[in-house]
Parts: sequence; C-alpha cells; structure tokens
Amino acid sequence: MEFKGRNKAISKRTIDTTELSIALFVLLSFTVQFFSHMLFSSTLLLAALLATGLTIIFLNAHRTMTYNLSTAMWVVAFLIIAVSILRPSYAMGFRVNKYVDLCVFFASIILLAFSGNKSESFYLSGKIIIIFSLYYAISVWIQILFPSLYNVFIRFMTETNQQQILERVSRERIYTGFTSNPGYTAGYIISGILLLFSKSRDIVPNKTKKLLLILFLVLSLLMTGRRAHTLFLLLALAAVYVFPYKRHQFFRRISVLLAIVTVLLLFVFMFRDSLMQIPFFDRILRTITNLSNDSDISSGTSRIALYSHAWKLFLANPWFGIGWGNYRYTTIGNVTRMTEMEAHNIYLQLLTETGITGFLLLILPMISIFIVTLVGIRRLKTEERDNWFPLLSYSLAYQVFFLLYGMTGNPFFDPSFLMMYFFSCAIPMAFIRFRQQGKLFEQKRNVSDRFFEKSKEQTMAF
Repeated sequence: MEFKGRNKAISKRTIDTTELSIALFVLLSFTVQFFSHMLFSSTLLLAALLATGLTIIFLNAHRTMTYNLSTAMWVVAFLIIAVSILRPSYAMGFRVNKYVDLCVFFASIILLAFSGNKSESFYLSGKIIIIFSLYYAISVWIQILFPSLYNVFIRFMTETNQQQILERVSRERIYTGFTSNPGYTAGYIISGILLLFSKSRDIVPNKTKKLLLILFLVLSLLMTGRRAHTLFLLLALAAVYVFPYKRHQFFRRISVLLAIVTVLLLFVFMFRDSLMQIPFFDRILRTITNLSNDSDISSGTSRIALYSHAWKLFLANPWFGIGWGNYRYTTIGNVTRMTEMEAHNIYLQLLTETGITGFLLLILPMISIFIVTLVGIRRLKTEERDNWFPLLSYSLAYQVFFLLYGMTGNPFFDPSFLMMYFFSCAIPMAFIRFRQQGKLFEQKRNVSDRFFEKSKEQTMAF
C-alpha cells in the first residue's frame, strides 16, 4: 500500500509489475468460489493457479529473485508436499483436488520470492481486499432482504449446495451470501475488517467512512453465524493491538484491552434479548446451553470423532503419514456414512497425512514468518512506520487468525484461506528486502564517504 499519498497523488501512480503480480494473486484468492462452486471445475482452478504463478514469474523475470530463509523453508515444504502427493491415494479413481493444493503452494511460494521490497506494491491488492469484502458482505444482505433475487444466484449451485443453504437459513438463520458455505463468506469479510483495523491511511482515508465500513462488515460477519471465525478475529485484533509494543506500552495496552472486554461483556448481558436476533449470538447461547448439558457443540459430525480418527491414523503412520489429501477419504465408514470430511484441525491433519517429518518441515516456516513479522513490527524505525506499520499489522493479524482458526477449521487445505495467508506472509518478506536494500545502500555510502575522506587527505598532504 502506498502511504505517501500526501506527497504523491494516487491517480498519477504507475502500477509496477510487482504490484500487478500481488493484485492478480489476491484477486484469484477472492474468486476461488467461482471456480469450485459455480463452474464446478477443479481443473480450471488448477490451471488458473498455475497460470498465476507463471505470470508472476514472467512479469518479474527482469528482476533479481531474492530468497531469504523463510522462503527457502517453504520451498523445502513444497517438495515434501509434492512427494507426499505422489504416494498412493486412498480415493477411488483419480482426484485432482490434491494437485490443486500443490498449485496453490506453487503460486504462493512464487509470490513470496517476487513480492519485491516496496510498501506501495501492496496498495492495489489492499483495494481489492476491501472491494471483495464489501461484495461478500452485501451478498449476505441480499440473501436476507431480497430472497427472490438471491434465488437467481443459488440456481447456479448444485442441488446439494442449494439444499444446504436453504436448510441453514430455515433451521439456524445462518446466511452464506454468494458462496456455498458461510465459513467462506466470513473468511472474506474478515480480510476486509483486519485491513480496515490496520491503520492504513490511503485505502479509506476518511475516518467516518472507515468506521461505517467496519460496522457494516462486522454486522455482516455476525449474520453468517460463524462462532470460531468471530472469536479468532477478536483474538487477532487483540494481538495486533498488544504485540507490536514492548515494556510499559505492552502492559498498558493489556489493561485497556481488559477494560474493553469488560464493557463488551456488560453490553452483551444488558442487551442479550435483542442480540439473540443475530445468528452469531443465537449460536453462542445454544453453544453455552449444550456445554452445560454435556452435548456436542459442533454442527454436524462430531469434531471429537474426527480428531480421534486422525490420531489413530497418525499413531499407525507416525513418521511419514498416510499421504497428502488422504485423510478425507478415510472418514466414510469410520466417522461419517457418506460424506468425506477434513479433520477440522490443520495441525492434527498434517501429522496424519505427512507424519512428524512433514509436520515439522511445514510448521517451521509458519513459525519463522510469524517471528519475522513480530520482530519486524517491533523494530520499525520512525521513518518506516507510516509505510510499513499498517502492512505488518495486517500481516500479523491475519497470521494470528489463520493459526488459531487452524485449530478448529481447515484453512490450510482451502485455497481461499491459504492464499490470503501467503499474501500476509509476502508482506514481511518484502519488508526484509526493504531493510536489506537499506543496509546495502548504507554500506555503499559509507564506502563512498571513506573514499572521499581518503582522497581529501591525500590532496591536502600533497
């Protein structure tokens, strides 16, 4: 994102190849649902991912591709995934989904390598995030307020998806908008909320408009009824409010955070009857009721059954797992009757499918990039804060959301979530290059200064 708007008009900016590459990647992440649930073609999605990765290489071939440790670790992880995919499949017949995952990693790692070293390269992608977040938020209200118009959309879905969408509305008052699942819609909306909270100045410069957009997106998120998404969003916002600061500022912000939580809880308690009309709060109340009755709080298949099955598979194949993408094919007859399901815990599923070896090689780059982001935002120089603080804040917040949501969901195995995760990782990678370029420039200047001083001394001696 370009945070120097006061010095340079946005309309006069030229889009460089790095900015275009990042924007294409983000655009595809927000249109994954179009390929998978309207065109019903994983093959086309695979082709789009492959084309995106190759386009990024083509657009930036004139630049020097710079690696760092975190990017190199992801290259190793990519090779592990490729080897794991080639292992025998548990599925009947050929399934292209696993190769879609491989292409997601391919395009994402290419993005990390070519994300450049300029903060302004992320400006256009920021605009795309806000536009599509609003698009999916508006789609929720079209479903609520204009059901006849919404019916035009769902006719493009399969009969199974249509039935699931209508059942969610009638049974739980959960709204999906223009996706097949409220979880996808919530994920897209959350991307916009996190960006608006990142203190970016040029995306939505007017504070009143920004506040109204946040309120609209938050209310739309609550109408999707996603408990885990909303909880982890709040924790991500809390993390980005506290983590960038040290010592007394850190503890002062924790105190403020505790005060805000207390006020919010009081507000919910005072207006609980009215809030029950919102799907999120209605589901939270039913969750609390189920917990008090020792009932399962998940919808559909028990998460405990999924976790237990995954753990048994891991114990039977501890070092190298059962192969990438194979868990879902083992659930029918063991956990479910007819439906293939992921484990709803990315860490447990990675252990099951790739074993301890693959798990470590995949988790280490995730931890590495998180640490790089946190250290980078804490060590920002004064002259860097306007440009990089909003970007690193967004990156930190989305990484926290993704890593937490991974405990109850499947973001690592869903292209839309995984691509946005890698977009957030591309930001600290660009920041590292920015710092390295600054150090290189400083070294050259010091060498030049020393040469000048030496020449001056020799001239004076002569």
